[in-house]
Amino acid sequence: MDPYRQAGLRCNPFVLDAGPGVAPELFVNTGTGANLSPPEPHQRRFVQLIGDKGAGKTTHLLHWRRIHPGAYVHLPDGAGRFRWLPVTPICYWDELNKSPWPVLQAAVRLANARGATVVAGTHEDRSRLPRRLGMTLDTLEFAALTGVGVQRWARTRIQAVALGGDTLPAPTLDLALDQAEAIAARAGTSWRTAADELHVWAARRVAERMDLAQPVQVRSAPVAAWNHPARVRGRQRRQVASFPAP
Repeated sequence: MDPYRQAGLRCNPFVLDAGPGVAPELFVNTGTGANLSPPEPHQRRFVQLIGDKGAGKTTHLLHWRRIHPGAYVHLPDGAGRFRWLPVTPICYWDELNKSPWPVLQAAVRLANARGATVVAGTHEDRSRLPRRLGMTLDTLEFAALTGVGVQRWARTRIQAVALGGDTLPAPTLDLALDQAEAIAARAGTSWRTAADELHVWAARRVAERMDLAQPVQVRSAPVAAWNHPARVRGRQRRQVASFPAP
């Protein structure tokens, strides 16, 4: 019998998601909504989310896109980075740091002329041209993970695959705060790194519970999208968003 099912789970809670982003029921509200509401169309506005790989930029873009649909493009490495950035009343440009300057400049100027809202995920600041054009500017930068944040996010993922419905399969997977803090310290700003560690942790806990002669295969499998504490900096404001206590 599947050891995860014996432990009250459909699968490892931290297995790789099928695609980018995260299901609405798994989106953990980290408090960013109180500081920066989902951008709306037709605002002549440039919203950039700055963070390293795995910080959660794509998660936010796709979550906001469910609320206010618009064109979305993810720029790959290589020749694909030269593709055009679509401009609609609200548009989502992911990995914008890869876009060559001529393409970026033309698209931002068109968005400004049309009064569009641009929501961009980027590793680097891309606010110079929007600021010069007079667009409303908001920047969200992702802070380091916290133990409370990791613990709360882990509980959400575990609950999502629990066979018991409304009850957690405790104490099989009960992430202690000191464990969560250690994972957060090693992960920095990357929820992808935290997911890797939690995937292994969950597999080991299940194996220990079942007292298996052969431990469950523990293969690192990162989750594609995460939620996170974040620092929001608007044109003349600076606010800090963090996980509410679980």
